Amino acid sequence: MARHSGQSGIIKAVTTGGTVAAIGEVKSFNLNITAETIEGTAIGDTWKETFPGIKSWEVSLTCNYDPSDAPQADLIEAEEVDLELDFSGETTGYETFTGTGTVTSVSVSLSETDVTTYEVTVSGKGALVRGTVA
Repeated sequence: MARHSGQSGIIKAVTTGGTVAAIGEVKSFNLNITAETIEGTAIGDTWKETFPGIKSWEVSLTCNYDPSDAPQADLIEAEEVDLELDFSGETTGYETFTGTGTVTSVSVSLSETDVTTYEVTVSGKGALVRGTVA
């Protein structure tokens, strides 16, 4: 089984319509894909029956705050952005995820003992496309 270091991951973003570029100073990012279920159980059934429903996705990321980084600067609340997530870097043949979403939250955190961080959540707008790095 192939394993990948978190150091290999790349997340790219841009305000919708431009060309995605790597977000600088990323500390971590997470992709959460969910699928709702629809219950189809009827009177007399002895087992619950469910069917696939609507899918959704959300990305959260934490960066060292760098307002001079253009892709990071595109991550502003209520903005629509295009994203590309490569969990194994840009290694040819590995899985990549692309989609458009809306920035739903932004948080800047300051601590005396750490660098200032920028935390962002993007909720998917439509399909998240799975592909492979070319």
